[in-house]
Amino acid sequence: MRLRWVGDSRDYVKWDCVFEKADGRLVFYVPMLRTKVDRDCRHAKVQEHFDKRKNLRQFEELFPGRFIVFDTEYSKEFADKYFHSVTEKLKEPRSRGVLVFIDPDTGIEPKSGANNEHLRIKDLRLVWASLLKGDKLVVYQHAPRTENWKQNLITRVAEILQVKTVPEPYSNEGIAKDVCFLVLEKFEL
Repeated sequence: MRLRWVGDSRDYVKWDCVFEKADGRLVFYVPMLRTKVDRDCRHAKVQEHFDKRKNLRQFEELFPGRFIVFDTEYSKEFADKYFHSVTEKLKEPRSRGVLVFIDPDTGIEPKSGANNEHLRIKDLRLVWASLLKGDKLVVYQHAPRTENWKQNLITRVAEILQVKTVPEPYSNEGIAKDVCFLVLEKFEL
């Protein structure tokens, strides 16, 4: 996730979803944050000007006393270490269930392979395996350029995580037609 996207129309849908699905759980936000200068921004000083004003901890106001952001820099080269640290953090004692929100730039790794914008399949499996009964996982997914993309996503995630059913993804096409959010609850260990 890049800071330049904080506050866009997708954030309304994103945080509506997390707010609705949290149900009193601790919200553990995993933004897969990438802060290096964007090659599309011609002047690093311009990017720094805007990025320094954006704070991912601002979302704590929606979840007072029950929000953690994992704001470690993400890159595919260090993804194993990054997600190992995420799962170690999830092992810490807690008094309530957790909702883990993973927020990559574009979503789950496509069949063609992952880059920095994707959540790798092996990392999705790792986080899912670390959840306890009653915990929830929310994953951001941008629409690929294919028909029936939501149904294809449901089928694919059911296969990846070897779960019987994957609920219809959360979306709000009135605000953002090109995104949805997988919301999975761990029912068994």
